[in-house]
Amino acid sequence: MTELQERLDDVSRKTLLSCVEWAHVQAGLKTGSLKFAKLDEFNAFIESFNFNDYPAHLLLPFGSKMVFLNGRIKTLMPLQGWIFTRIPQETNDFRSRKVEETYLQPMRKYAKDFFRNLLDCNIIDQEETPVNISIQPEYAFLASGLFGVSYNADIHVLEQVY
Repeated sequence: MTELQERLDDVSRKTLLSCVEWAHVQAGLKTGSLKFAKLDEFNAFIESFNFNDYPAHLLLPFGSKMVFLNGRIKTLMPLQGWIFTRIPQETNDFRSRKVEETYLQPMRKYAKDFFRNLLDCNIIDQEETPVNISIQPEYAFLASGLFGVSYNADIHVLEQVY
């Protein structure tokens, strides 16, 4: 068992990063396809992905806002990312039904499964409901032949209890 698998199997996932890695794999995405980068950095190394690396999951580095409340540190972590795949051929008709069914809908499912698993982690603040998640079709990477979805969510995390 690799070190990453051992961390992912740890039922006491204690950091948002370990929860993100676990939720990524549980959603059915490949372990090595999760990348952290600012969008301008990603645009610089997008061509370095191998076709087998897709579907890929790009997560912007996340910041946080914290509040100390009732003996606990509650943290709001805005997550923004993309899940996308490379299409095997050029297309001029990127709004066709086939593109939606073949490329966008599977990426939407990965995103939903990712959040379903992420929200199941024990550090997620269950008192903060509902969790608003936005998943949108993404055409920003057409020049590279990529289709998928972008997402935004504000995740409430319990970091420490005092």
